[in-house]
Amino acid sequence: MEETGFPENLEDGVRRVLAGNFAYIDGTPDLKYAASKDCRLVTVGKQFGVRSYAFAVRNSSPLKKEITSIILAMQRESLIEKMKEKWWPENHDCEANGQTHGITLDDVAGIFILPLGGVGIGLVAALAEVVWYRCIKKHKAQVFNME
Repeated sequence: MEETGFPENLEDGVRRVLAGNFAYIDGTPDLKYAASKDCRLVTVGKQFGVRSYAFAVRNSSPLKKEITSIILAMQRESLIEKMKEKWWPENHDCEANGQTHGITLDDVAGIFILPLGGVGIGLVAALAEVVWYRCIKKHKAQVFNME
């Protein structure tokens, strides 16, 4: 950070991340929004340091009761989640471009290849053992027949 300094804003942070060798920490809503607009970006890890927002009104203000009841009603009806989905949608365009982050067969192939390799080596060893002991039996039978 001493070499490059702190980013001035979200756009500067995103520009530096895309340039390479830079990780940017900012508020989750901002970063999720940026990642939804550019498939080259991805958010990593869980959300930490959750911030709550509030409305400031005078203590005796009639708006206090109204605002509180409206926010509670919005939470009950999942309106806040619906608005979040509307304004910060998951970027399905990235998935269409083949940039999904799901597990593929290539990711888990080693789990299957390693045991199959072990079984194959075991079969080869068992076959070699059978052939070896049959050859020894024949050799011993020939030695006894000569005497």
